[in-house]
Amino acid sequence: MFKKILVSLLAAIICATASGKVIGEPRHSFHAGFEGTFSFTHRKDMSHIGLYRQGGALGSYTLRFSEYFINPELWLYYQYYPDNLRLDGGGASDLHANTFGAGLGFYVGRTIGGPISIFTGPVGKCNIYQGSTDNWGFDGHRAALLWRFGVGADVWRLRIRASFDLHVTKQVCYDTLNAFSASVAYRF
Repeated sequence: MFKKILVSLLAAIICATASGKVIGEPRHSFHAGFEGTFSFTHRKDMSHIGLYRQGGALGSYTLRFSEYFINPELWLYYQYYPDNLRLDGGGASDLHANTFGAGLGFYVGRTIGGPISIFTGPVGKCNIYQGSTDNWGFDGHRAALLWRFGVGADVWRLRIRASFDLHVTKQVCYDTLNAFSASVAYRF
């Protein structure tokens, strides 16, 4: 599923660039859309595992200065932590955990040719609600600071982006907790 989404996003970017039907973005614009995130981590006592899946609604404002831009972004998200995962290192369990929260990112970027752009910047996330199916008190990460690196394309009235989030804050018992995100947003 994840590979299909990534291939579809890359195909859309290539087709839009090749067709030459890319509409230039105005100096100021607002985008609203959806972002999906898939995290991965490495623990000393486990192999690589997908820690959580996240989906959410996003809104962003873009201000362009020639080929450079700044882009604050706000989103509400829902994270799902799959079963058979123990955050305390206790082995497999029937744990199902979820969170609901909000995030704020502030990116700077540059258009590097046609509709393609690169961007980077800090992201802050805060869980408003956390819940789990057992009583051990799910406290995965109440708040987190990340650094995002990404590439995107503005095609017609759509913004398509793929990014990598590097966690800056230490998370419970994990050595690293990084994530890949893909988003599609409509320009108003």
